[in-house]
Amino acid sequence: MRNLIICSLILLALALICEATAPVQLNGSNGQAILSQIAIPVQTDNISRNSSLWNWGSVPFGYTLNKSGILTPVEYGNWTPSI
Repeated sequence: MRNLIICSLILLALALICEATAPVQLNGSNGQAILSQIAIPVQTDNISRNSSLWNWGSVPFGYTLNKSGILTPVEYGNWTPSI
């Protein structure tokens, strides 16, 4: 019974401590300011500076674009694409 009372008092103290802390207000500008302070910019050589969703790649290996813009497999003798 004594252990139950001690555990209950500990849980009550933890709950009161959590309620005593002030809430953190994060909106768009505050969140961006905090992230800019803690974020470390990653510089890599293989990332182009003008990359976006639609200019990330080119024709897949083993294919070529014909005049009408359709992907066609490149003929390399007995080689066949793995797709």
